[in-house]
Amino acid sequence: MEELYQIQIFYRKYLSKYVFARLLKPFVVRIWNCAVCTKCFIFSQYIRARFFCTRLIINHRKLISRVYSYGMKKLLSYDRFTQIISKKVRLSYFPLVSFSDYCQFNHLKVVLLAPTEKLLLQMPTVYPENCRDKIFSNPWPMDLPSVYAFKIDNAEIIGKSDLIFSNGQCLHHGLYQFERDLPAEEMHGMISINTRNRTVFRNVNNHTPRLIEKGINLLGCATSNYVHWLTETAPKLALINQYSGFLEFSLIIDEDLHPNIIESVNYLNEKKRKLITIKRGEMCLVKTLISVSPVAYIPFEFRAGLTPNELNIDPNFAMYIPSGIRLLRENLTKQLPKCRGRRKKLYLKRTSSTRILENSLEVEDVLRKEGFEFVEPDKMSLIDQIKLFRRARIIVSQGGAALGNIIFAPEGCCIVAISAWSPYTIYYYFSNLASILKQNFNLIICEPSNDPRDHHQAHKGMIVDIVTLKRVLANEQKNKF
Repeated sequence: MEELYQIQIFYRKYLSKYVFARLLKPFVVRIWNCAVCTKCFIFSQYIRARFFCTRLIINHRKLISRVYSYGMKKLLSYDRFTQIISKKVRLSYFPLVSFSDYCQFNHLKVVLLAPTEKLLLQMPTVYPENCRDKIFSNPWPMDLPSVYAFKIDNAEIIGKSDLIFSNGQCLHHGLYQFERDLPAEEMHGMISINTRNRTVFRNVNNHTPRLIEKGINLLGCATSNYVHWLTETAPKLALINQYSGFLEFSLIIDEDLHPNIIESVNYLNEKKRKLITIKRGEMCLVKTLISVSPVAYIPFEFRAGLTPNELNIDPNFAMYIPSGIRLLRENLTKQLPKCRGRRKKLYLKRTSSTRILENSLEVEDVLRKEGFEFVEPDKMSLIDQIKLFRRARIIVSQGGAALGNIIFAPEGCCIVAISAWSPYTIYYYFSNLASILKQNFNLIICEPSNDPRDHHQAHKGMIVDIVTLKRVLANEQKNKF
């Protein structure tokens, strides 16, 4: 796993600018995944052989003793002989158990942070009109689960993973559908899941875990991504702050997070809890761990081979707990002065080398004439982003991490998201968030470009229809959002 991570860093820094490297990347990833699967299979046979030998020694000690006496006595001691064929191996296979089942089976008391809730989500207004049959248009009812915190004794946790290992079990939140969803941990080679018998193989270094006495688990597979942090992890801390307990518990976070994410932790850490960082792939043993059930869930990736009809993507694929989002927004803005001045039209420029906007110059020319301010949020501090988006009247952007700043935009703000069409894309990712925040969400679906850098089936480059863009902006002027 660590070797793959280093290769990814090297690729992003030095190779991504070359066409040949971008073309080879998907093949290298596939070969690596095949190697990991082969390693998992070989190790599983190794484990079975060891267990078989151990049972053989226990059940047939006399026979083993005779074999040793006749053939091996002159070469090595009996203890060494049995040690070789039944060497202890750290348990690496775990049955999958959901948080709720674990709490129910062990009769654990939970701390309720947010109750169950029924929500009616407004769907996006889709342009052009001939694409509206591709996206759900009627208001969508959604039943939201409660959010709760609970204690786990002697829990093993791993950097860049929200999976927890305890008592020979792998604990996970109940929103995973492992037959459909491919966790980031599995994609990066940290684990391998057998969906048939619901077991997980843990592929981490067999080192002695670092010991932590008490901690609140804020680790996750996507914590380094700004929008994933704001929606999936930061609300947990905001909700925990509402509870008067757990004051003596440290906050356990991933190492090497962006300064803006660390800044948000410092703002949200009202109880001044100690911060403990864990490296990617590092395993730690926590004597008493506080785990929080999901405050949001969007599948990280889908398993290979699934067709769009099998996936049947609908608004339920993007779930957010409204109280967590609102509390996060309140906690990060309450120390700032009230907004004054004219509200702004913002265009979020994307600087990534993927999902390229092929006719970006034409798009920028239209927006410049409409009086839009061009911003690059990834080059701004957290507080500067919050201040800017609190004054937004209309936001135009491609889908991406920067669009997560709509959390700080006011009610009634008009969002215009630009995205290429793909049956594998979850278009409700930002529209559900905007609905919770009572914002008006417009989606412009574009023709995908044939950019060789876009090897991901859901993330494609695009060509924006300028006539459609002008019509959406004209509608915004009429409605005066």
